[in-house]
Amino acid sequence: MALFGKGVLALKPKYYVVIGIVVIGAVVAILLGNRFFSVLETFVNNLGGTKTTILTSDMVIEKIEQVSELTTTKYTIQLVAKSETVGAWYLLGATNVKMLLVAKGTVRAGLDLAKLDASQVIVSDDGKSVTINLPPVKIFDRDYILSSNPDDVYVYDVQKGIVADTTNTETQLRGVANDQILEAACKDGILDEATKNSKSAIEQLLKTFVTNVIVISAPVPSLEACVAK
Repeated sequence: MALFGKGVLALKPKYYVVIGIVVIGAVVAILLGNRFFSVLETFVNNLGGTKTTILTSDMVIEKIEQVSELTTTKYTIQLVAKSETVGAWYLLGATNVKMLLVAKGTVRAGLDLAKLDASQVIVSDDGKSVTINLPPVKIFDRDYILSSNPDDVYVYDVQKGIVADTTNTETQLRGVANDQILEAACKDGILDEATKNSKSAIEQLLKTFVTNVIVISAPVPSLEACVAK
């Protein structure tokens, strides 16, 4: 560099070029504002091999369906089921059967997430917000509520006539106990609780990769729908 007169700094041509680029860049940034920096950030990310993933409803469904069935509420109870068969009066009680069965079982309720489809999941254009309409909660394995532990389900007492047949009595009584436990869970509001818990569970699941999550629960099934097989 050379000095022209007193205190005047002379710049070589290449420095003029650099200063011109900086000035032009600053003017463009002011005119375009955040858009400029957004484009610049994308350009830099691409140079470094970073790609932005655009969230879609299919991606959300795939993430949720990894859970398959989401149990959100369990109801466990132990009760005594009774079966009594009375034969014809003229047989004088010879075919009568009375049996008591102690039975413990667990009712599970939650979401069948395999039933979700793209129409129930709405992703915002920027991929930062998801609205999901949940299916109604349901009872899982309603025919297999009784515990498989022999200490939890057993015949407590049996009384029978001298020619009474008890071959199928316990099997039938187990079915009765299964239904009674299910009915008790339904009356105590297992589906109401499952609906509330399902909403919270899905919100927590999606918030691991989505900024804003809106979960809309389906109406709670009726008591009749809960009990009916």
